[in-house]
This record gives sequence, C-alpha cells and structure tokens, in this order.
Amino acid sequence: MVLLSVTARHRIEKLENENEKLRRENEKLRHKKELVEKEKEKLRQERDRLKDELDLARRAAKRQAAPFSKGQPKTDPRPCGQKSQTY
Repeated sequence: MVLLSVTARHRIEKLENENEKLRRENEKLRHKKELVEKEKEKLRQERDRLKDELDLARRAAKRQAAPFSKGQPKTDPRPCGQKSQTY
C-alpha cells in the first residue's frame, strides 16, 4: 500500500478542483457557442432574404417606364383626326 504525503494529497485535490472548474467553464462555452451558431444561421438567412428582395426591387425598377411629360396640357386642345380643308 502506497501512502501519499499530505502535500501530494493536497496537490491532487487542488488539481481535481481545478479540473472540475474547467469542465464547468467548458460546458458554458459550448452552450454559448451553440447560441452564437444559431444566431449566425438566423442572420445568414435574413441576409439571403434581403438580398433576394433587393434583387427583385432592382429588376422591378428596370421595368418601370419613365413618364414622358412635355409640360402642362393645353387648355383648349384641337380635336384628333384629319385637319379640316378650308380654302
């Protein structure tokens, strides 16, 4: 039977406590990483949705016809059709 000295036992207990503390910290960091990964995926999906929406808006803007205004309309316009032939 091997007897451990008091200082060796103290050292072992200290290392076991530190090991347990590091395991808890590791678990917390893993959980935090999962949350960050979920948020990252959510933001990636939102970015893709907004990108598609922007592309649709740009294509719609290209199809938009511009108004061809020549100023204010005449107050007394002439009727359409053939001109009258008065000599």
